[in-house]
Parts: sequence; structure tokens; C-alpha cells
Amino acid sequence: MFLFLILIDTLVILSDIVASWADNHHPILPTAVLYVINSVYFIAFFLRAAAFCGFTEAALKADFRYQNNKTLFFLTGLPLSIACLLAMLSHLTGMIFYIDSEGYSNGPLYNEIVYCVSFYYIGLALIIFMLYRKRLKRRRHRYSILFCNLVILAGMIVRIIFPTYLLMDTFCLIAIFAIYLGFENPDLHLELNGSVFNSRALRDYIDENGEGLNNRCIGVSVLKYYEMRDIYGTAQMDAGLAMIGKYLAGTFEKCLVFYYRKGRFILLGPETMDANRICDEVMERFGKPWKDDNTEVYLEVGFAVADLRNLAYTPDTLLSTLARVLNDVGQKGGNLPMRISPKEFAKTVRDTEIKRCLEQAIEKDLIEVFFQPIVDTAQNKVVGAEALSRIRDDNGDIVSPADFIPIAEAGGYINHVGEQMFEKVCRFMSDNEEALKEIEWINVNLSPIHFLQPNLASNLDSITRKYNVDPERIHLEITEEAMADNEIMLSKAKEIVNLGFRFVLDDYGTGYSNLSRLKKFPFVNIKIDKSIVWDYMENPGLIIPNMIRTFKDMGFTITAEGIEDDNMDETMKKLGCDFHQGFYYSRPIPMEEFLGKYT
Repeated sequence: MFLFLILIDTLVILSDIVASWADNHHPILPTAVLYVINSVYFIAFFLRAAAFCGFTEAALKADFRYQNNKTLFFLTGLPLSIACLLAMLSHLTGMIFYIDSEGYSNGPLYNEIVYCVSFYYIGLALIIFMLYRKRLKRRRHRYSILFCNLVILAGMIVRIIFPTYLLMDTFCLIAIFAIYLGFENPDLHLELNGSVFNSRALRDYIDENGEGLNNRCIGVSVLKYYEMRDIYGTAQMDAGLAMIGKYLAGTFEKCLVFYYRKGRFILLGPETMDANRICDEVMERFGKPWKDDNTEVYLEVGFAVADLRNLAYTPDTLLSTLARVLNDVGQKGGNLPMRISPKEFAKTVRDTEIKRCLEQAIEKDLIEVFFQPIVDTAQNKVVGAEALSRIRDDNGDIVSPADFIPIAEAGGYINHVGEQMFEKVCRFMSDNEEALKEIEWINVNLSPIHFLQPNLASNLDSITRKYNVDPERIHLEITEEAMADNEIMLSKAKEIVNLGFRFVLDDYGTGYSNLSRLKKFPFVNIKIDKSIVWDYMENPGLIIPNMIRTFKDMGFTITAEGIEDDNMDETMKKLGCDFHQGFYYSRPIPMEEFLGKYT
């Protein structure tokens, strides 16, 4: 549409120059030639007015209206059709202009037709902008479209006030320049020294084509990108990526090549593109160093292949899926390209829906608390529980925590989830103090992100004080991941313990803890991850018994997770586990159900 607009404006300017020269030399030119030249100018003038409006419609994706409403399409194009017809018939009607012995003259309807058509399309463009402007995600695009149409409007007003000054072409050039800066400037869409397109260009390309994408896609991801960047340094890595981009763009000329940040390249090619051949060729090239006068880097890559034809997904879904899969490829690698199946796109749609439900649950205080009982093996009775967060989808069904917890952590929502959870647990304990007198403690999970809060200890303390809950009855569960930074974790843990809280190490065996690290932290209980328990049941050995014995000698109590049958219960009890937790006793259940069942 932009190219069409430039061609039309060029035609207007050239025809204006030619018509002005011809009208000034009318005695030496045939009248028919003068009519043709001036008619071409007026037709081009009317087309330009419609073209600016058409660009606004295309940028805002408002031209879809015509697909469903032929009457609207007809009415929108009617003024242009009438004006062009009158221009072509001017030699018969003289309505817009006529040629006589004195040369060119404006016709009786010149002002009405020229200004009515121009203002009609300017007004239509501004109305479309007001109705659909929110479709443009970037403010730069919105400002560019608005400025373009206001400049055209100003040009028409100046033409009316100063009819003898030929300034309209200047205003149109300014409008085109505004569009160029806002939409078409290549500097906004190029990456890696201009060798390939950037992520913004990829987004714009998918936005413009929508469901009409007719491309096959190959993703190329540098393995261990951040590690390689640390090894080679920023300057060498950037130079290496520029060489890769130049190679891809120069070798596969039928493909559009985009750099999608973090060492990821995306090639969009025609439906006939041989993805396997391209992957083999790129893999062979990566067997050699990327080298110039100042750079020499050795890199490996992984591949992902997708067919983007006829995919009825939003640009956000397409891009999020490509980014997620390429991240996985960049970590795992492999000689064979990973096929991005419809299931991957469906997963992105599901994750987006979960994120929306999570945001709604946080905003409306709808995070639910479920309890899973913890059983004392010596007394064979429920003495505690682990509090687990739950949210529901639009159908009222529970969303698996395995699905929404990673989204909450990645999206920065986990702190809000934790705050609601902790306050609801404290409120529940306060409201049911007498009924819960046999329950010695309730475990509440803290994610590693919680420890980044500078006021974590004071927040926990203020909530327990608000509900008059003894902090010793709340055990805070953390994973080994939270212990990555010993000094920060230990400092905050001691501050929290001084307030009366106790710590439990969750999912032991899935991280990288060692005994010296465990001795430094104020844990009262260690929970052995269910995967370790299940593995022992299938392949008994000395590691688990020795580990339990060592932990008990260090003063920790032990909880075995994932107990699912009588055999597991008896076996882990004989090994010395103090507490058991698992489906054998109960699945996580709502707080009210726990209250009625175990108190």
C-alpha cells in the first residue's frame, strides 16, 4: 500500500508538471491532448486522496469491512468513481475543467468535486482512525497515522485559503515522509549491522499477513547462548552473530531472515522450501568457525521447523510459541530439527488462558487454599498439613499447579499468590483456633522469588500479628533452588526464624544441596522428594537409608513425600521417616473439607 501511495503521488506530481506546461503552451498543442493530460492529473489527484485513506485502512486492518459488506465497499468507492468519471468526461461536460481559445479554465463544479472528494476521504480516514486506533500496539504507528491525515487536512485548508499557491504536493510529501518514519523506515526493522530483519520486523510481518501467512518456518538457535556470550565476550559474540545473519540472508535468498534476539534466527520461506536440506546446509556451515580479522568463534546450533500456513492463531501466540520452542532447542540442541506441532501452539493458547485466569484470581482475591495432610508415623495421626494454592478456569475447573505456578513465577505473579495464600492460611487458623488445636503446624511454600523481597520478614510478621497466630505453628517450605545464594538466603532465614517461624526443606533430592550447606540453615524438617521415594521402592539400596540416618543424626525430622500405597507407607516408616505425605492418605482438599475430616 505504501508503494502504491508513492507511485500515485509521483504520478500526481509528474502529471501536474506536464499539465501546467501544456496549459501554458496550449496554442501549440491539440485540444484533445490537453484534455487527456489534465484528465490524467485529476484522476491521479482523486486516487491519491483515496490512497491515503486506503493506507489508513490497511494499517488499522479496517479493510476487512468490505469483505463482509459489499454495500459499504460500493459507497466508500462511489465518490472516487464519480470524480474520475467526471474527469474523463470533461471534454463533453466541462464540469471540472474545460479548454477553450484562452486555454485551461476551471469548470462550474471544480471546487465542489475536488474539495468534497478530498474532504470525504480525509474524514473517512479520521473516523476509521478513531474507531480502530487501538489495533496499533505501538504509539509510533498511531501518531504517524494521525499526523499523516492531519497534514493532508491542513494541506486542503491551505489550498482553499491560498488557491494560487501550489502547496498541496508539499503537504502530501510531508505526509508520506511521516508514514515512512513511522512504518517503513528500514533502520527500525534491521539488526546485526543491517544484515537481517529484527524481531520488530517479524512482528510487523505477521501482523500484516495475519491468518494469511503462507510460509514455512525454520528456527536456528545458538546452543547455550548466554554461556557462549560469557566465553567469547559481547563484542566477539555480536560480530559472530552478524556473520551468521549475513550468511543466512546471502545463502537463502528466497527466505526472509529475522534475528529474534538471544541467538535465535527465524527463516520464513515459501511453501516449497526444503527445510531438511537447509538445516543440513546450515549445520555443515556451523562445523567451521565464524571468523574475520578480529573475531573467531565456534558455535553449535539447534533447529525447529514449523508450517505456518493456515494457522488461525494470533501473532502473540505464534511468536510466543516460536520463542519458547527455540529456547528449548537452544538448551538441548540435537542434529534433527524439532517439529513444532499444533500441540505446541495449543499449549501457548492454554498458557495464555491460564495467565488470564491467574491475573483475575489475584485481582479478585480468588486464590484458593487446599490442604494435604501430613501424618505422624509414630502416632498414625494427622498432625500437620501443607497449604497448596489453586486457581480455577472459566468453567470452574481446577487448574493444575504444575501449569500455573511456572507461569506465576515467570510473570512476576508469585509474590501476589504467596501473599494471598499466607494471609488466608493465617485467617483460617485464627477463625478455627479451637478446632485446629490438634494440628501442630501448617506448611506454607515460599518461592525463591519471595526471598528477593527486602521486607519479607516484616510482612510475614505483620500478618501473623494481625490474626494473632503463633509463628511457630507455621513452617515455611523452601526448595534447594532458594539456597543458591547462601549469604542472602541465610541472612533472611535467620531474621525470619528470630520471629518464631520454622523452615522446611522441600523436594530434597531434586537440587544440588550438600550436608555442609544444610547444616548452616535453620531447617527443622527435610522432605524427601517423591521421585526419590518412588525410585527407592523400585530399586532398593543403601543410599536412602543412610541419607535418612544421617539427617536424623543432624537433628532433622524427615518427611517422605509421594506415599501412595500401604507398601510404601510401611517401607518408609521402617526406614525411619517421621512423617508421611501423599495420596495414600489424602489428595489436597479445600480447607473447609480438611477441617471437617481431620479435626
